[in-house]
Amino acid sequence: MDDGSQNMVGALRTSMGALGCHNIKEMQLAQIVIAPSIKSEGKLLQRAQAVGMGKTK
Repeated sequence: MDDGSQNMVGALRTSMGALGCHNIKEMQLAQIVIAPSIKSEGKLLQRAQAVGMGKTK
């Protein structure tokens, strides 16, 4: 497909995975932390708060 829908679905999957969401409703309700240095501080905050990619199952 050349209409961009595959890119949108891939971006949605990646975003939901990063937020730790299982469906669209969870994604809409997710709280997001904006960190100045997302590569370092963002991951540490996620681990400390046990959210997003720092979430343990």
